[in-house]
Amino acid sequence: MVKIAAGLKDRDLHFHDLRGTAATKFYVGGIPERAIAEIMAWEEKQVQKIIKRYVGRTAYTEELIRQLNSNPDERRT
Repeated sequence: MVKIAAGLKDRDLHFHDLRGTAATKFYVGGIPERAIAEIMAWEEKQVQKIIKRYVGRTAYTEELIRQLNSNPDERRT
């Protein structure tokens, strides 16, 4: 089993956890939430929920501040 080979036997992980990990990596990599939602076939609210939970409130808040301080053309939407 892949979970055992990866040394994660005792962790309560599921296939859908991989999707959440991908969504957070997309976000950290600079992909807009709207694009992540389209890629993952989710609603934007679901992406926001995942980002807040797994990226961390501080990182999420810093990104929002960065967006507010950026040019309108550079903002994620």
